[in-house]
Amino acid sequence: MKRVWVYLVFGPIFGVLGSLLWAIIRDGADAALRDPAEGATLAYVFGFFVSWLSLMVDVGLSRAVPIVVRAPLIAATGAAIAFACFVVALGQAPPLQHFGLVGAVAAGSMGMCSLLANNYSKPERA
Repeated sequence: MKRVWVYLVFGPIFGVLGSLLWAIIRDGADAALRDPAEGATLAYVFGFFVSWLSLMVDVGLSRAVPIVVRAPLIAATGAAIAFACFVVALGQAPPLQHFGLVGAVAAGSMGMCSLLANNYSKPERA
């Protein structure tokens, strides 16, 4: 149950923070924070879909793969899911510079969610 909450609450929030950070770096703090509601809402919805699909993969791997291998694997899977959702939403492949941003934010947030959702109290079986 903890895994679901971590992925569906923190995953999209990490995505929103990553996209706001990118907007601040790109446009400056004044321009990026003038009206962040629309961009934050879109980033949250996009992050929710990526988190939900990454959660399904993480649940499947959690019983068989140790966290040392699973966290980077989920990070890469989250980046791939984000790329796929990005292409489906736009209908075409976006410029290459956006792939780096989407991949970094998705990989970082999904890897972090995998680490946060792991049950460290029980010994892992490999």
